[in-house]
Amino acid sequence: MWLIILGDSVYTFFQFYWLPLDGDMSHLIMPDQWHEQLMKDPLGFQALFFHERYYGPNRFFIMWPFSKYFKTVPLLLQSFLSPIESVYVACAIAKLTIQLLLVWLLAFYASGTGNLRESRFVVCAAIIIPLFQNNGFYTTMGIIDQSITYAFFYAFPMIFLLLLFLPFYRQFILKNQTHIGLLTRIALFLISIPLALSGPLISPIILLVTSLTLFSFWLSNLKKTTGHFFVRCIKAVSMIDTFTLCFFLYLSIINIYSLYIGSYNNENFAETIPLSERFYALPLGLQRMFTLNIGFAMLLTVVVISLLNILAVNKETVKRRTLTVLKFSSILILLYLLLLPLGGYRFYRPFIIRYDTLLPVTLTLIFLLTTFALQLLTESDSTIKKVYATWLVSVLIVFTITDHPFTNSNRCEKNALKKMAASSEQVIEFNKDCHIMEWSEITDPEKSRTNAEMIHYWRITDQVRLYYQK
Repeated sequence: MWLIILGDSVYTFFQFYWLPLDGDMSHLIMPDQWHEQLMKDPLGFQALFFHERYYGPNRFFIMWPFSKYFKTVPLLLQSFLSPIESVYVACAIAKLTIQLLLVWLLAFYASGTGNLRESRFVVCAAIIIPLFQNNGFYTTMGIIDQSITYAFFYAFPMIFLLLLFLPFYRQFILKNQTHIGLLTRIALFLISIPLALSGPLISPIILLVTSLTLFSFWLSNLKKTTGHFFVRCIKAVSMIDTFTLCFFLYLSIINIYSLYIGSYNNENFAETIPLSERFYALPLGLQRMFTLNIGFAMLLTVVVISLLNILAVNKETVKRRTLTVLKFSSILILLYLLLLPLGGYRFYRPFIIRYDTLLPVTLTLIFLLTTFALQLLTESDSTIKKVYATWLVSVLIVFTITDHPFTNSNRCEKNALKKMAASSEQVIEFNKDCHIMEWSEITDPEKSRTNAEMIHYWRITDQVRLYYQK
């Protein structure tokens, strides 16, 4: 199985390597005048105290590593690669690293171990890897964004989100530890503030998870108490693990703060539609996830069939653990989807739900599938195991075959960069045959300035050379 995982990783690296650069990279990395305020105010105090509107007041801890990575890694790679190649390889390395870490964490959650030599872990990783669709079913269940900018802004913080809740999952669901150690507690506090200020999806998810967890603990404890209802409520709260209660309340406070300062993001005011229209668009967006391609529908179908097979297994411990995880995950998904319209409107996401905003749901479904599959493969009788394993492998092969490679989709952009590197002109003219570090064609040379500065910083050109297309 390790050969399959290794082969898929190499294949995935080249998928990422062949992708073009995106139109937001240089504006965030340098950064330009529209984004430099964020780099000066990591905690969003200008939004809090002076109600200033600027780009991403609660996104510093994503923008900063993104900027530092691309100001450092391409230059290091130039020790053995050309300046142009160093940029594309740096993109591929970053995306592949994010994907492998997410695979490791999801396999850890599903198998209960992060040991790479454990057969349970390897089986889970082998199930998860084909479900990372970088091309095939990407438009409905993409996890690593084809844009390197949004791979950092969406998938990257999910790594730390999964790390944040892993100790609690091991303690309360897997029962692998009786308490969380001191060093782990310190680490949790250290990552909590940077994580809260890491983009638009993280804070709502943290608030949902902490609220649902504390409520479920309180409700469970309430059933064990007697006396007047108010007294029982107090007792139920006091019975919750002290560190969990305090830490989750602390998480809630800092993430409410993140949501508040995030409301001053100037992108929220650029273009919007009434909230009622956003809620109306929500089911249309969800419908599109089932009709653009069959990927998301296949994933959900496999989860349901796996669940039905587990319920047929005559083991109460298996059913109880499965239903606990399923109940929590289902409520989390439902509440998350219902809250999405509150996150605002973007013209490029007219139906609110898209593969990127659906990312937490996709990761949850992959976790459920892997958890259910592992239970069936290890705890069911031989007949069910053989039939299910054959069917599951067939489905995973479909996912693997569908995720076909890109065909040098960055070749045109690379040729343009090579022309810039060889040119001695101050302003270079290109044909409108491809985008060059931009979402659309650049017709005004001055609008290429930030890109040109970034290209010069990467040592591709010997000085800042503007360009345009006609």
